[in-house]
Amino acid sequence: MTKVKFIHDIGLWSIYRLWLGFKMYSPSNITYVTDNSYDIVFSWVCGHPSYLPDEFEQVLSNKIRAYYVESLNTDYLEWIRPTDILFTYDIKLKELLHDTYNIHLMFHGFDDTHFTISNRSKRIYTIATTGWNNYDRVSQINHCVASNGGYHLALGMTIPVIKEQCDNNINLNYIKLCYYHPSTDTSKLAQVLNKCWYVSGITEVRGIERLICEGLACGAKPIVFDRDMLRYWFYDCVEYVSEDKCLFEKQLTTLLQQKPKISKKHINFIKHNYSFKVIVPSVYSIIKKY
Repeated sequence: MTKVKFIHDIGLWSIYRLWLGFKMYSPSNITYVTDNSYDIVFSWVCGHPSYLPDEFEQVLSNKIRAYYVESLNTDYLEWIRPTDILFTYDIKLKELLHDTYNIHLMFHGFDDTHFTISNRSKRIYTIATTGWNNYDRVSQINHCVASNGGYHLALGMTIPVIKEQCDNNINLNYIKLCYYHPSTDTSKLAQVLNKCWYVSGITEVRGIERLICEGLACGAKPIVFDRDMLRYWFYDCVEYVSEDKCLFEKQLTTLLQQKPKISKKHINFIKHNYSFKVIVPSVYSIIKKY
């Protein structure tokens, strides 16, 4: 039995969903521990150096060390050795580090068991956003939704937070706030996404929002920035918009006036390529080679 310890640099709720996915779909010879009896330490790096836990410094040098790197801050380089195993969805990061590190291109995965289309749900929300969207963009999205007379679902946000962070540029008549705790069953999140026409993958904080695959699997069309990395992973499965703030608002307003068409081909594509059932065994098959 191989013992794995999972650590991460920031307590995002989406990281908690990933942790559950890895536990659920790991090979039968993998068990997870919280003490230092591990054979492998798996670190999830989102690139927030101010949140570095002491555990990063205490990783035992004689153990196998694997990192999933969403974005890399130079503060992490003192912990990462050339013999460590790196995974990332960032194609530019892989190009940058492939001569120095054992780095592999890998998507982060989603749970296609819970995130599925429910025929019983009525779609009542125009778009869902997450708490880690750039707050200026959340305000813009809310303005676009309100101008179309729709409803905006803000996941992981409370009224005090959204008022403070968005400088009161939010029309609360057109927004529903859903505050989720990390222990919330992912099936409940899936139920909410089944009530949305679109989900926002628009972020300037992280490279790829986990809501993209989760929303699409529930029949909600993701809207993302037009970036090479996103086109690499999603092709024509999503709607692309400009990062220019004026053009962004015009394009989004036009998009939200239409009910999106969801293709079974697109849903099957992400399930067959990016579900935990596919990703997790692939990750451990690579680690096994080392």
